[in-house]
Amino acid sequence: MRNKKCTSLFLTFLIASLTITPVYASATQKKITEAEQQKTETQSNLNASQDKISSLEAKKGDLEAYLTELNRQLTDLSKNLSDLQEKSDAKQAELQQIEKELDDAKARREEQYESMKLRIQYMYANGNDSYMTMLTEAKDFTDFLNKAENIMQLTKYDRKMLDLYKETQQEIEDKEAGVKKEQEALEELKQESMDKQAEVSDLVRNTTKQIDTYSSQIDSEQSAAKELLEKVNSQEAVIDSLMKQQKDEEAAAALAAQKAAQEEAARKAQQEAAEQQAAAQQSA
Repeated sequence: MRNKKCTSLFLTFLIASLTITPVYASATQKKITEAEQQKTETQSNLNASQDKISSLEAKKGDLEAYLTELNRQLTDLSKNLSDLQEKSDAKQAELQQIEKELDDAKARREEQYESMKLRIQYMYANGNDSYMTMLTEAKDFTDFLNKAENIMQLTKYDRKMLDLYKETQQEIEDKEAGVKKEQEALEELKQESMDKQAEVSDLVRNTTKQIDTYSSQIDSEQSAAKELLEKVNSQEAVIDSLMKQQKDEEAAAALAAQKAAQEEAARKAQQEAAEQQAAAQQSA
């Protein structure tokens, strides 16, 4: 009889706990599941944001390395342009000196030419016999030879000086042409260097602008990632709170079930005692 009463008490407690506990657990577990799904979605968004930040930082790093190379090129181009300007200035000074030498040579040529014209004019003005007269007026044969030699030397000198000045003038003109050609080549190199410098400067400006754009995007994405991380942490706190709530509810439900089972057992015990008392009275 006592074993039967214990079995009945246990079944009553088990039924009560199975009936009350799932009611609390089902509602709280649903909230936990929803919170975990929201956290998973937020975490996924956070991972995507962090991946985007890494990608942007990699692109920014590549551009910064490229910008460093561009600035190095600009420095080299600036130095090269400065060297070319110095060479151009030196060639300009050389050209000015050559032009001066050419002017001097032309002046000497003109002076020689004028001297020759005067002698020729004198010769023709005094007739073809002027040189012959000079020779016939010689005091002796030695004087005659000296005069004849002087006439020949004078003529040779005029021819030699004329040829010499022509050669000198041609040499200076050739040198002038060479220097001008070199100067033109230097000017072309200067222009090419300036064009390249302008091109690289444009690349520097555009690259700097792109780096600034990436920096702005990174800042924006980092702010978004920070908010997502805070949201994840908040959702984790909510989940922890719900799980604690679930445990508290399960404990409370178990306690309530135990109390209900005890009350039910007491009620049944009272009922059985009453039934036994009534049966005893009837027997008496």
